[in-house]
Amino acid sequence: MLGLLIGGLIFGGAAIAAAIENADMKSSPYTHLDDGTPVYLDRKCQEWVNGEKMIATYDYKNQKLVYAGQRSGKVYIDPEENQKRRMDAMSEKYKREAIEAGRLAYKKYDHRVKRFMTCEISTGKYIAALQGNKYGCGYRKFYVKPGFDFYNCHMKADDDEGIEITRDEFNKLDIVGGSHMTWAR
Repeated sequence: MLGLLIGGLIFGGAAIAAAIENADMKSSPYTHLDDGTPVYLDRKCQEWVNGEKMIATYDYKNQKLVYAGQRSGKVYIDPEENQKRRMDAMSEKYKREAIEAGRLAYKKYDHRVKRFMTCEISTGKYIAALQGNKYGCGYRKFYVKPGFDFYNCHMKADDDEGIEITRDEFNKLDIVGGSHMTWAR
């Protein structure tokens, strides 16, 4: 009987200690969501938002992983959507910097192929290649063929003869880190 009483006191004390530790961990947020909602951790390092545990779940409708509330099912974090917003913001930054520098193209992130591509500012089209003549005349630009995918996102259309451009335009389209090919005849 005495052992049962001592065991009950030990388990009761452990439960009280765990409750205090949980309350202490949840007293201040460890991070915030994009909208400013605080995220708390419990003693088992599980994330809690708005009083409910946040779990990783698969969104079968949109076919992607999201982080949602266990009870409500409300989506709190959508990593794919967050990445799209970040990449779009980065593309806009590159566009602003290119315009300020007097360039005619910039690196734009394409979500279909999941990579940065050389985009012409005036037309919004992707450039596949720039061709220059080592003698200083005969510059051309080629656009990416319509209906491109990940494997042919740098190829020009087979029947594309290119658009003749000036040497100055060639130099302003030839950006560092672009997806286009540059060659001289």
